[in-house]
Amino acid sequence: MKEILITVLFFISCCCINAQRLGFDLSNASIVDIGGNYYCQVEVQMKANTAGGMHTRGMVYLDYNSSAFGTNIAQTGSVSFQQEELLDSPSYELVNVTDNRDSTIAITWGPLAFSNLIEVPVNYHPLLLVNLPIVDTSEPIHVCLNGGLMNGQGFKMDVTGAEAIFLNPSVYTNVCQTVLPTDCTSPRPLGKEIISGNVVRLNWLDILGVEKYKVRYREIGTGTWTEVNANVNIRFLNNLTPNTAYEYSIKTVCASGNSTWSFNDSFTTLGTVCNFPATTSINNLTATSATINWSTLPDDTKYKFRYKEFAQGWSDVYVNTNSYTLMGLMPSTIHKYKVKSKCPDGWTNWSPKYSFTTPASLVSGQELRKHDANISFRVFPNPAKDKLNIESDILIVDITIYDLSGRLIQQMFANDFNSTMNISTIEQGIYFATTTFIDGSKVIQKIMVL
Repeated sequence: MKEILITVLFFISCCCINAQRLGFDLSNASIVDIGGNYYCQVEVQMKANTAGGMHTRGMVYLDYNSSAFGTNIAQTGSVSFQQEELLDSPSYELVNVTDNRDSTIAITWGPLAFSNLIEVPVNYHPLLLVNLPIVDTSEPIHVCLNGGLMNGQGFKMDVTGAEAIFLNPSVYTNVCQTVLPTDCTSPRPLGKEIISGNVVRLNWLDILGVEKYKVRYREIGTGTWTEVNANVNIRFLNNLTPNTAYEYSIKTVCASGNSTWSFNDSFTTLGTVCNFPATTSINNLTATSATINWSTLPDDTKYKFRYKEFAQGWSDVYVNTNSYTLMGLMPSTIHKYKVKSKCPDGWTNWSPKYSFTTPASLVSGQELRKHDANISFRVFPNPAKDKLNIESDILIVDITIYDLSGRLIQQMFANDFNSTMNISTIEQGIYFATTTFIDGSKVIQKIMVL
């Protein structure tokens, strides 16, 4: 039997007091179904031994077995990841995901701003959730932290005038986890949507081979759980008490038996019927603008609209009507947004994130990017067959290929000044190559694939 070994090499930089030491934990490893494909999902958690340290930037290396996952999986775009609690701030962005070697990927994040950095807590908190696509689900999966590689690594950041790094070696718990194909693993809560004062919608990632799920919940501070069944990975909880804190957990029911209960998550019901807008729509979408509309409720008084270009920081505006027009957008670019409502007793939670892609523009790269004429940038050959080369004086973050309708065809994370993209699988035709640079600017270049 082949074994899948995933090694995490973790770089971290910080602004902290000199006596601090980091701890790492690998947890919640499972086989999950995402969009009909199976992934090995693993969560990296982090803590510090003393309070007061702000982490700024870091890098996670994942080594994987090519017989189970294939090679250069970052280039295929099949790796997915999620910033969790310790990266859930407007100050952080995931810069890129690249193939460090044929069987190694690197996930890098860094600061967008130093005004809202997150303190590393003294108890383990989620940092990053990574999903690696599985080719053969019949093989056992072993996931391990490699302490030997993780020790002695760090970046120095001069944030307050004095350089400081977390001390090494780090402390490790739950160094390895094993998931067998026959295991009935606990589901991982994915999110909760507070519908009203007495209704909440829970959802979690689907588990391979599940028959059904059990959900238990109770008011925090009470001793009796209420249990309900769910045939899919979504469950509405009804008849709750308004303005009340609840905790809940989930277990999987498989043919081989039941899993343990997942960790307890929590939510607080609303005190009124006011909630975030339930639906949104996009009107008047062009290469550089879009109008977003959303539904209203009787108690809404105003709205807060949050938007960003993919991989950039959030921008907020306050709106008195249920629509907002975004101007000056980048063509052929994914944009995300969400909205919350102002009610008589305060602001609601944010709505789920929505996204749209602006269509391509016929503007050339030289017209779009306003840079010093001495800066060198070129895409060649054009027309191209099999390979496309990109060279620049400015660090390239990624290159994305779109067709003329604005549909994403292929994406490659670069993190280099010179990159080569394999385009042998792209059909003949006219496309737009969008190059994103480290400073957030872009060039859109029309290319022909032979």
